[in-house]
Parts: sequence; structure tokens; C-alpha cells
Amino acid sequence: MGTQILVNYPQAVKQEILPLIKQQSEKLAIVQKYPRELAQRYIETYERRKALLLKDLKTDFDFEEDIEEFSIFDNLDSGGDNFENQDSSEHFTTQRQKDLLLYSLLKADLANFNQIIEHPKIIAELRNFVRKEWVEIATGRSIKFTSGLAQPSLDLQQDEICVPYLKEGEEIIVTRSPLINSNGVITLINKHLPKMLSGCVYINPKTAMDNMQCDFDGDLLAFAPSKEFPVLAAEVKEKNLPNNRYPDIVKKAKVPYQGSFAEIAVSAMENKIGIIANEIQKNIALQCEISAMPQSERNDYMMRVSAHFNYVLKRCEQGKLQIPSEIRQQLYPLASLLNKNLRIFPN
Repeated sequence: MGTQILVNYPQAVKQEILPLIKQQSEKLAIVQKYPRELAQRYIETYERRKALLLKDLKTDFDFEEDIEEFSIFDNLDSGGDNFENQDSSEHFTTQRQKDLLLYSLLKADLANFNQIIEHPKIIAELRNFVRKEWVEIATGRSIKFTSGLAQPSLDLQQDEICVPYLKEGEEIIVTRSPLINSNGVITLINKHLPKMLSGCVYINPKTAMDNMQCDFDGDLLAFAPSKEFPVLAAEVKEKNLPNNRYPDIVKKAKVPYQGSFAEIAVSAMENKIGIIANEIQKNIALQCEISAMPQSERNDYMMRVSAHFNYVLKRCEQGKLQIPSEIRQQLYPLASLLNKNLRIFPN
């Protein structure tokens, strides 16, 4: 799910997400102590991800056949750092190939003698796997939504969505990434259409554009049944009440790239939408942090804010900082609190 979504919903994080993350953390803390259990977790994770990738292709993945086609034991030297007669970076041309090699080794070893898991190279790879698992848990990405390719349908009302394999009439939480603000997470009612393609999610185009700026050029929608996250669903609905919603974002028409291919590539790498989304996320996180601040600390915090705004306004008056006049008018009342030395919040 990730922090871009979770930062907007403090109550859901407190009541639903944190308990799940705690359970995941406790389980991983135990598993990482035992190489065999850790290796089994790696195998299960690999197989689960591979199955998801191949689900929409309706293709079976023959793990045993893949293992047999891979030359594995002969390529692993005694030191665990390099491969015989070839550079390791050349041997592992892709991360996929590297993951498959590790999976193959662990799968064969656990089914037989449990010796390869003691090899220094395998130990290092499993430690790296654990590190990534901890990052997933810490950032909330271990809480998974399902995703599907967004497709428009005028047969759906603006409060409806079509997820083929979920029950008709079920309420669903829907979003997409990058998330600009809480307007981009909504609840819709599932309605089946006569013709539905596997792997696709159908939605009214106005709903998609007004809430998630989704334009059906390869965008993915992430979703989960509301019954799995009832507190989150309730908070999503509250955030989307007319008085709580942010102003709607008007998505401008796409402009063709100009310049050389190299210039276009550099421009695409900047990912300005992601930068904007992260800046909004930081400000929302600060707002939530202040709301959760203990009552006894709020006056001191407000005085520090007032002192900082005094400093900012003085720099502005000295010509060292430029601030729009409408912003300055908002700062003056807060800056004056320092001189009044008032207790704004009761103990």
C-alpha cells in the first residue's frame, strides 16, 4: 500500500495497519534467526510473485523444468564471490536471472541435504532478502492491494466499478499511484459487466479522471474489498465528504515531447509528478503528527513555530527573502503569538 496512501488515514493506520505490521514484524524477526525457515520464505515469496505475473497470461510455470535447465552448482565457486572463468556481472545479466538462480539453489537444497544454505554467497543473498522484507514492512508496502489494468466503461455509473472476480454488489476501496491527495482514494460498488477481460478493471471514465486523473493509457488501479479494511473504508468516505475534499485537480492535455531523444529521456527521468506527490505527502504527515501531539507539548510547539515565523518575516522585511503578500498576511497572526506569550492550549 505504501506511505503515500497511509499518511492520509491516521485512524486506519492506528487501528488496522499497525497491528498487521506488528504481526508481520514479529514473524520476520523469528524467521530470520533460522536459515532453513528463511530459505523457505524466500521460495514462497518467489513462487507467489511469479504466479501473479503469469496469472493473466494463463500460463503455468514449470519450476522443476526451469531448475533443470539452469547450470547452478558448477557455477558457484568455493569463495562465493565470483564465478569460474566469468565475471559475476556478466553471469547475472538481469535481476530476474539472479533471483531464479537463488530460488533454484534453495529449492533443491531444502528438498535434499540442507547444505547450500550455509554457503557464504547464499547467506549474503538471504540477508539482503531480509533487509528488503524489513523495508517493505516499515514503509507499509507489505500491506497489499490487488491491481488491474484500468479500462473505461460507460455502462457503469459514477459510483460503480467492475472487478470481475469479486462479488457483485461488494464495496471496494480503489486508488492509483502516484497519489496526489486523499481525493484519489474512493469507495465504489462492484458491478459485473456482460463482457469482462481477465486482468482488467472497468470504471466510469469521469470517475477515473475526476478522482484519480486516470486516462486509460496503461494506468493501473489498485483495489481491495472494504470488508478487509473497514476502518480505512470509513475514513476514505469521510475524507471524500464535500466539506473535506480537496479542490478537484484539472488534468491538462498531454503535450508532445520536443527536442532530441536524449532530451526527452532526461525530461522523463525527472518524474515531477512523483516529486509533487512526495512533497504533499510530507505536509500531510506533518499535519497528522501535530494532530497526534500530546496536549502538554502543544504550547511549546506553537511558540517554536511563532518564533520561526518571526525570523522569516524579519528576513522578508530586510529584503533577504521574498514571500507573496497573501502568505505574509497568514504568517503575521502566528508570529504575534510569541510576543503575547499566551497559552493557546489548556494543559
